[in-house]
Amino acid sequence: MAFRSTRFLIFSLTFLLIFHILRCEDEPKKAEKDDKDEAEVEDDKEDEKYDPEKEKREEEEEKRLEEERFKKKKVYDYDDADIERLYDQWEDNDDVKLPEDEQPDFKKEVPQPDINTIDFSNPENIMKATKKGKTLMMFANMVGNPSKRETERISGLWQSSLHNGGIEVQRYVIEPSKVLFVFNDGSLAWEAKDFLITQETCKEVTIEQKAYIGKGGEKEKAEEEKKKAAEAEKKKEDEAKDGEEDGGKGTAKEAQKPKDEL
Repeated sequence: MAFRSTRFLIFSLTFLLIFHILRCEDEPKKAEKDDKDEAEVEDDKEDEKYDPEKEKREEEEEKRLEEERFKKKKVYDYDDADIERLYDQWEDNDDVKLPEDEQPDFKKEVPQPDINTIDFSNPENIMKATKKGKTLMMFANMVGNPSKRETERISGLWQSSLHNGGIEVQRYVIEPSKVLFVFNDGSLAWEAKDFLITQETCKEVTIEQKAYIGKGGEKEKAEEEKKKAAEAEKKKEDEAKDGEEDGGKGTAKEAQKPKDEL
């Protein structure tokens, strides 16, 4: 029994010795591995630093791959973004320039005013020259209190007359008796104003915050002044009549007084 215990003790000591030796051998390897891992982390951090050239190359590569995918894509698989992209490519590669009158407004060249031809003694001529080829809004008010339907009808007649005169304008009824006109060529607004202020149904036209009284507005103003004058005259007559009545009553009272009071 004692012999068996001795053998077990020797085996245990031997196992502990071997374990200690192996552990001592692994520690330098582990330390070396940790140092290596730390170096790799540092290298990765260095790689993550911003490199504009690298980013540019990556963007170009991504764009090239996208172009290849787009070329391989079937037409019937196109979505809205693909169609828009195809249209942009077609626009960029289109060498045929549209005529000036067919181009969209934002691509049209705005003509510069010729200073030598402007009459500076007339402010309207200066405004016409500066608004040439530019969008301009004009407001028009009607006399009376027309309904929105009546405003639509009357302003439609105005627009037709302007169109027949070669003036293109868009019309919007913004409220009863008030209309907004929009000109793609702002210089035409003053010609339209000259026509509108001659209309019996036009009360006032406003361009660039300047008001122009229409024929209907002048007539309405004259009637109001006439009405005020008539009211003032009537008031004056009533006051004179009241004064005469008061004077007559005073004379009658004096005649009725007893002689001893006189």
